[in-house]
Amino acid sequence: MIASLFSLGGVGTTGTSWDTTQITIHYYSSDLIIVFTLIWAFIMGITITQKAYRYSDFAFVSNRFTSNLSNLLFLLTASVVGGISAILVGNVLKVILFFYFGSENSMGGTLLTPPIELTLGMFVTSLYILLLSSLGYFFGMLVQLHKGFFVFLLGLFLGIIIFGIRSVEQTNIIGSMFMFFYKETSFLLFMVKTLLTAAILFSCTILISNRMEVRK
Repeated sequence: MIASLFSLGGVGTTGTSWDTTQITIHYYSSDLIIVFTLIWAFIMGITITQKAYRYSDFAFVSNRFTSNLSNLLFLLTASVVGGISAILVGNVLKVILFFYFGSENSMGGTLLTPPIELTLGMFVTSLYILLLSSLGYFFGMLVQLHKGFFVFLLGLFLGIIIFGIRSVEQTNIIGSMFMFFYKETSFLLFMVKTLLTAAILFSCTILISNRMEVRK
Protein backbone atom coordinates (compact mmCIF):
# COMPACT_ATOMS: atom_id res chain seq x y z
CA MET A 1 0.00 0.00 0.00
CA ILE A 2 2.89 2.38 0.76
CA ALA A 3 4.43 1.57 -2.62
CA SER A 4 1.08 2.29 -4.27
CA LEU A 5 0.98 5.75 -2.70
CA PHE A 6 4.51 6.47 -3.95
CA SER A 7 3.56 5.20 -7.40
CA LEU A 8 0.75 7.73 -7.68
CA GLY A 9 3.41 10.36 -8.28
CA GLY A 10 4.74 8.49 -11.31
CA VAL A 11 8.06 6.79 -11.95
CA GLY A 12 9.33 9.27 -14.51
CA THR A 13 8.56 12.54 -16.25
CA THR A 14 9.51 14.06 -19.57
CA GLY A 15 8.28 17.06 -21.47
CA THR A 16 8.77 19.53 -24.27
CA SER A 17 7.56 22.97 -25.21
CA TRP A 18 7.41 25.34 -28.14
CA ASP A 19 6.08 28.89 -28.34
CA THR A 20 3.32 29.05 -25.71
CA THR A 21 2.58 25.31 -25.69
CA GLN A 22 4.03 22.96 -23.11
CA ILE A 23 3.57 19.20 -22.89
CA THR A 24 4.48 17.13 -19.83
CA ILE A 25 4.29 13.34 -19.85
CA HIS A 26 4.22 11.34 -16.61
CA TYR A 27 5.06 7.63 -16.66
CA TYR A 28 3.27 5.25 -14.29
CA SER A 29 4.01 1.58 -13.66
CA SER A 30 3.92 -1.06 -10.93
CA ASP A 31 7.73 -1.32 -10.82
CA LEU A 32 7.93 0.44 -7.46
CA ILE A 33 5.31 -1.90 -6.00
CA ILE A 34 7.33 -4.92 -7.13
CA VAL A 35 10.55 -3.43 -5.72
CA PHE A 36 8.90 -2.87 -2.32
CA THR A 37 7.60 -6.44 -2.41
CA LEU A 38 11.09 -7.78 -3.12
CA ILE A 39 12.51 -5.79 -0.20
CA TRP A 40 9.72 -7.16 2.01
CA ALA A 41 10.56 -10.72 0.91
CA PHE A 42 14.27 -10.29 1.68
CA ILE A 43 13.55 -8.85 5.15
CA MET A 44 10.98 -11.56 5.83
CA GLY A 45 13.55 -14.26 4.99
CA ILE A 46 15.97 -12.75 7.50
CA THR A 47 13.33 -12.26 10.18
CA ILE A 48 12.24 -15.90 10.47
CA THR A 49 15.82 -16.96 11.24
CA GLN A 50 15.88 -14.98 14.48
CA LYS A 51 16.16 -16.94 17.70
CA ALA A 52 12.65 -16.11 18.95
CA TYR A 53 11.08 -17.46 15.76
CA ARG A 54 13.28 -20.56 15.74
CA TYR A 55 12.43 -21.37 19.37
CA SER A 56 8.72 -20.96 18.74
CA ASP A 57 9.00 -23.70 16.09
CA PHE A 58 9.59 -26.31 18.79
CA ALA A 59 5.94 -26.06 19.80
CA PHE A 60 4.94 -27.35 16.34
CA VAL A 61 7.90 -29.22 14.80
CA SER A 62 10.28 -31.83 16.18
CA ASN A 63 13.71 -31.11 14.68
CA ARG A 64 15.70 -28.64 12.58
CA PHE A 65 14.87 -30.37 9.29
CA THR A 66 11.13 -30.04 9.79
CA SER A 67 11.66 -26.48 11.02
CA ASN A 68 13.52 -25.59 7.82
CA LEU A 69 10.93 -27.43 5.77
CA SER A 70 8.09 -25.46 7.38
CA ASN A 71 9.99 -22.22 6.75
CA LEU A 72 10.50 -23.24 3.12
CA LEU A 73 6.78 -23.90 2.66
CA PHE A 74 5.97 -20.59 4.39
CA LEU A 75 8.33 -18.61 2.14
CA LEU A 76 7.01 -20.43 -0.93
CA THR A 77 3.42 -19.59 0.01
CA ALA A 78 4.33 -15.98 0.82
CA SER A 79 6.14 -15.68 -2.53
CA VAL A 80 3.07 -16.80 -4.46
CA VAL A 81 0.77 -14.50 -2.49
CA GLY A 82 3.23 -11.61 -2.81
CA GLY A 83 3.65 -12.13 -6.56
CA ILE A 84 -0.07 -12.22 -7.21
CA SER A 85 -0.74 -9.25 -4.93
CA ALA A 86 1.99 -7.07 -6.47
CA ILE A 87 0.66 -7.57 -10.00
CA LEU A 88 -2.99 -7.11 -9.01
CA VAL A 89 -2.22 -3.95 -7.01
CA GLY A 90 -0.43 -2.66 -10.11
CA ASN A 91 -3.65 -3.09 -12.07
CA VAL A 92 -5.63 -1.37 -9.32
CA LEU A 93 -3.19 1.53 -9.63
CA LYS A 94 -3.89 1.63 -13.36
CA VAL A 95 -7.64 1.81 -12.76
CA ILE A 96 -7.25 4.58 -10.18
CA LEU A 97 -5.13 6.67 -12.57
CA PHE A 98 -7.55 6.04 -15.43
CA PHE A 99 -10.53 7.38 -13.51
CA TYR A 100 -8.53 10.21 -11.93
CA PHE A 101 -7.02 11.60 -15.14
CA GLY A 102 -9.66 10.39 -17.57
CA SER A 103 -9.17 8.52 -20.83
CA GLU A 104 -8.56 11.73 -22.79
CA ASN A 105 -5.36 12.39 -20.77
CA SER A 106 -4.00 8.83 -21.03
CA MET A 107 -1.55 7.89 -23.75
CA GLY A 108 -0.08 4.44 -24.31
CA GLY A 109 -1.03 1.23 -22.55
CA THR A 110 -4.47 -0.20 -21.98
CA LEU A 111 -6.71 -0.44 -18.94
CA LEU A 112 -7.09 -4.21 -19.23
CA THR A 113 -3.99 -6.41 -19.15
CA PRO A 114 -4.15 -9.52 -21.39
CA PRO A 115 -4.67 -12.68 -19.26
CA ILE A 116 -1.51 -14.35 -20.57
CA GLU A 117 0.62 -11.32 -19.75
CA LEU A 118 -1.04 -11.00 -16.34
CA THR A 119 -0.42 -14.66 -15.47
CA LEU A 120 3.15 -14.55 -16.72
CA GLY A 121 3.82 -11.44 -14.63
CA MET A 122 2.52 -13.20 -11.52
CA PHE A 123 4.75 -16.22 -12.14
CA VAL A 124 7.87 -14.15 -12.79
CA THR A 125 7.29 -11.88 -9.80
CA SER A 126 6.66 -14.88 -7.54
CA LEU A 127 9.93 -16.45 -8.66
CA TYR A 128 11.84 -13.23 -7.98
CA ILE A 129 10.27 -13.02 -4.52
CA LEU A 130 11.17 -16.65 -3.80
CA LEU A 131 14.75 -15.96 -4.85
CA LEU A 132 15.06 -12.87 -2.63
CA SER A 133 13.38 -14.54 0.36
CA SER A 134 15.66 -17.59 0.10
CA LEU A 135 18.67 -15.26 -0.10
CA GLY A 136 17.47 -13.42 2.99
CA TYR A 137 16.89 -16.75 4.75
CA PHE A 138 20.45 -17.81 3.92
CA PHE A 139 21.98 -14.51 5.06
CA GLY A 140 19.90 -14.53 8.24
CA MET A 141 21.09 -18.02 9.16
CA LEU A 142 24.70 -16.99 8.55
CA VAL A 143 24.29 -14.13 11.01
CA GLN A 144 22.71 -16.49 13.56
CA LEU A 145 25.65 -18.85 13.17
CA HIS A 146 28.20 -16.10 13.86
CA LYS A 147 27.53 -12.42 14.52
CA GLY A 148 30.69 -11.50 12.59
CA PHE A 149 28.88 -12.31 9.35
CA PHE A 150 26.67 -9.25 9.96
CA VAL A 151 29.61 -6.89 9.40
CA PHE A 152 30.66 -8.83 6.30
CA LEU A 153 27.16 -8.88 4.80
CA LEU A 154 26.65 -5.19 5.60
CA GLY A 155 29.90 -4.34 3.79
CA LEU A 156 28.87 -6.55 0.88
CA PHE A 157 25.49 -4.83 0.67
CA LEU A 158 27.05 -1.37 0.70
CA GLY A 159 29.59 -2.47 -1.91
CA ILE A 160 26.81 -3.65 -4.21
CA ILE A 161 25.03 -0.31 -3.84
CA ILE A 162 28.16 1.77 -4.43
CA PHE A 163 29.90 -0.24 -7.14
CA GLY A 164 27.39 -2.79 -8.41
CA ILE A 165 24.75 -0.44 -9.77
CA ARG A 166 27.26 1.77 -11.58
CA SER A 167 28.94 -1.19 -13.27
CA VAL A 168 25.98 -3.53 -13.71
CA GLU A 169 26.48 -3.60 -17.47
CA GLN A 170 30.19 -4.35 -17.15
CA THR A 171 31.78 -7.76 -16.88
CA ASN A 172 32.16 -8.38 -13.15
CA ILE A 173 30.78 -10.75 -10.56
CA ILE A 174 27.92 -8.52 -9.42
CA GLY A 175 26.93 -7.52 -12.93
CA SER A 176 27.12 -11.10 -14.17
CA MET A 177 24.93 -12.36 -11.32
CA PHE A 178 22.36 -9.66 -12.04
CA MET A 179 22.32 -10.30 -15.78
CA PHE A 180 22.16 -14.05 -15.21
CA PHE A 181 18.55 -13.64 -14.14
CA TYR A 182 17.47 -10.26 -15.53
CA LYS A 183 18.57 -10.77 -19.15
CA GLU A 184 17.05 -14.23 -19.51
CA THR A 185 14.46 -14.14 -22.32
CA SER A 186 13.20 -17.73 -21.97
CA PHE A 187 10.67 -18.15 -19.18
CA LEU A 188 11.46 -21.86 -18.85
CA LEU A 189 15.20 -21.23 -18.41
CA PHE A 190 14.49 -18.37 -16.03
CA MET A 191 12.29 -20.65 -13.92
CA VAL A 192 14.97 -23.36 -13.85
CA LYS A 193 17.66 -20.83 -12.87
CA THR A 194 15.55 -19.30 -10.11
CA LEU A 195 14.30 -22.57 -8.61
CA LEU A 196 17.76 -24.16 -8.77
CA THR A 197 19.39 -21.15 -7.11
CA ALA A 198 16.70 -21.06 -4.41
CA ALA A 199 17.14 -24.81 -3.82
CA ILE A 200 20.91 -24.37 -3.42
CA LEU A 201 20.41 -21.50 -0.96
CA PHE A 202 17.91 -23.50 1.09
CA SER A 203 20.21 -26.55 1.09
CA CYS A 204 23.13 -24.43 2.33
CA THR A 205 20.86 -22.92 4.98
CA ILE A 206 19.89 -26.38 6.24
CA LEU A 207 23.56 -27.37 6.48
CA ILE A 208 24.34 -24.17 8.38
CA SER A 209 21.46 -24.67 10.81
CA ASN A 210 22.73 -28.17 11.63
CA ARG A 211 25.94 -26.60 12.92
CA MET A 212 24.11 -24.36 15.36
CA GLU A 213 23.79 -25.13 19.05
CA VAL A 214 20.88 -27.20 20.30
CA ARG A 215 18.27 -25.38 22.37
CA LYS A 216 18.47 -26.25 26.07
